[in-house]
Amino acid sequence: MLRTNKNHSMNKIKTCPVCNSIDLQTIQNRKEFLQNSKLSKTVIYEDIICGSCGLLFSEPNLNEKSFKKYYKNYFSSLSNTSETEILSRLSVIKLHLKEQSTILEVGGGKGLFNKKLNEIYLRADNDDLSEDEVKLENQYDCICSYYLMEHLFNINEWMMFYSKKLNTGGYFIL
Repeated sequence: MLRTNKNHSMNKIKTCPVCNSIDLQTIQNRKEFLQNSKLSKTVIYEDIICGSCGLLFSEPNLNEKSFKKYYKNYFSSLSNTSETEILSRLSVIKLHLKEQSTILEVGGGKGLFNKKLNEIYLRADNDDLSEDEVKLENQYDCICSYYLMEHLFNINEWMMFYSKKLNTGGYFIL
């Protein structure tokens, strides 16, 4: 376990979060700035690819207790999706979906991308994961999520839950 400060602990990942393989290769190291109302720190991450299943992920990551503490004091004003990013996401989605499609964005935060989706598609919902219990009653043609996987503690459980909300022949865009 790596320590970021006395209040936040980070875990080093030793196996792939999806397939549990130890065949992991570092692609690059990068610096990111973590900031909330009580923390300001630069963290060096390793971007890693799993040689068995191809999952790309970053480590270290906050443990579950530190994760909840960090986001309790999170500056949501720092989290914006640029117009360039929105257009890039739309270009991928448009390759696969018709305008009559229904979309669920998971982890969409303030919903800037979701707002754009609602201008184009029949229905686009945003599950920003801020609630402990998720209540989704609809099925979707597409479930998309961006920059979320590094925040999940059980990727397989997450995939199983949301796959039940995906229509037959639907798409996951992660």
